[in-house]
Amino acid sequence: GFQLANYFALYDAYETRKLREVAVVLEPEMDARTLANVYRQVCEFVCQACGVDCTDATHLLHLHFNDGDPTNTATENLYILCVDCHAQQPGHDHMKVQPVVQDGIEMVKDRRASQRIVSLK
Repeated sequence: GFQLANYFALYDAYETRKLREVAVVLEPEMDARTLANVYRQVCEFVCQACGVDCTDATHLLHLHFNDGDPTNTATENLYILCVDCHAQQPGHDHMKVQPVVQDGIEMVKDRRASQRIVSLK
């Protein structure tokens, strides 16, 4: 049966979410698209910030360069973020005005709701 304690253990709205680090072995001169695809697979098509599963809609997951430098492909600089979490990163306000990004954000929000992901945003 349903137990409230188990529910809150799984879906704790007050839990601080941290970006998870992922280690990847990179091929020499891997292009950005290939790099993003490899990272999506390594992260099992889940946003490293909010935890939304985008297995069947991988276009909703973006490769984020934490320091803003796309030439810095060090593992600690790379994160897979859903379009919503990516648009909320510092310096990414320009994404929010793009219609395709706005559509993606709505899709991510619907996915979070269906996956019962509680967000404090």
